[in-house]
Amino acid sequence: MALRILGIDPGFRSLGWAVIEHDGSSTVCLDASVIRTAKSKHKIPVCQDNQDRCEVLAQQLLFKAKAYAINLIAVEGESWTRTSSDRVIGMSRGIIYGLACAYNYPVIQWHPKDVKKELTGRKSASKTEVQDWLCENVDGVRKHLDLIPKTQREHAADAAAIAIAELRR
Repeated sequence: MALRILGIDPGFRSLGWAVIEHDGSSTVCLDASVIRTAKSKHKIPVCQDNQDRCEVLAQQLLFKAKAYAINLIAVEGESWTRTSSDRVIGMSRGIIYGLACAYNYPVIQWHPKDVKKELTGRKSASKTEVQDWLCENVDGVRKHLDLIPKTQREHAADAAAIAIAELRR
């Protein structure tokens, strides 16, 4: 039976995701993309806007998890940079862990430097080096990344890298 991992690069405006499958002999990227949310153009309370955006993320992630019959979730760990975006990324993380709890998906967390080390052998590898490694070593990654605008591609690549790192463990 194949193992399917949903890799997630948490974000509130742009959440990267990838589904990686390993059947014992080969590893393939079944799909990868970015879920985008934007602030409402209407005058609504911030809490309502955040709730609406959380709902989009939750529905999309649940759809992916069920559609691909995933076995576990691998998520990028917190780096706590203490920026204003940490608050909204926290909402994204809440959705991910809530989904995992509600549907009994195990969650594994990876720090970005550990992912880079696992894939390239260097904790200081650039995002480009990680993407190049993925495209050279995992079937289907390049096809999916090429469909994503360049400004968003790194989110899906990070998600794929996290899933592959977990698979290699």
